[in-house]
Amino acid sequence: MIFSDEWKTKLEEGSEAQIAAAFKALHLSGMAMAFQEQENMLSTFGEMPFCKRLGMICEKEIEQRENSALQKRLRDARLSNSSACMEKLDERKSRKMNMELVYQLGSCSFIEDKRHVSIEGATGTGKTYLANALGNAACRAGYKVRNTRLADLLNEMVAARARGEADKVKNYYTKYDLLILDEWLMHPLGAGISFELLELIDSCCGKSSMIFCTQYPHSEWYGRIDIERPEGAGSTLAEAILDRIIHHMSVVTISTSESMRSFYDAKGENTNSKNK
Repeated sequence: MIFSDEWKTKLEEGSEAQIAAAFKALHLSGMAMAFQEQENMLSTFGEMPFCKRLGMICEKEIEQRENSALQKRLRDARLSNSSACMEKLDERKSRKMNMELVYQLGSCSFIEDKRHVSIEGATGTGKTYLANALGNAACRAGYKVRNTRLADLLNEMVAARARGEADKVKNYYTKYDLLILDEWLMHPLGAGISFELLELIDSCCGKSSMIFCTQYPHSEWYGRIDIERPEGAGSTLAEAILDRIIHHMSVVTISTSESMRSFYDAKGENTNSKNK
């Protein structure tokens, strides 16, 4: 941006309004806000050294930019429950899972190590909420996250291959640091769709971490991939997919005698607390 001589003259005069306007014109809205706050409270800030005041103004700009970047990462993640977070995890005795492992995963070190996570349990145990909470933690740690249902992703890949754009879709998903695949292997996969899954997994491994939300323990995954093979026959497709996942994966198994859906609404808010 090129400022006119008139702009420069006004800035040299030290007008509060013009200085604030210049900050905004330079896309420094956080600095503009902090500057105006200081001008409105000169009794507090007026005696401070110039460098300290300027530092506080710069700090506000950094804070605002970091918050804007976080909000963008959260939007891009498309979490099914944007309010899910590690701080709200339910630890009631009727719900059993390895909390030490869960909070370790919440540090997001598994993403840095390019490891995967399988969250396994029956319907209503809170698998999706935990996956979303880990996705939220990853966004806050600065990682790029994408959440999707496995069926939706595979349908997208099949359609892209028909258009000759399979590589474009694979490249899109490998740009994320963490890929959350909900309803993992809910439906058994035939040979063609298993090949698409292998293509995706092969592209992501070594570049991205994945979270698998599933009703099926990982010991049963082999039998749900490439199911059109003859009875008793092995599957190189299933072996190739699992070989890229299993050896680099932490497993969180959730069991509960009470469905979490009886305690929480669709947004993960405690329904009992609302009635108090």
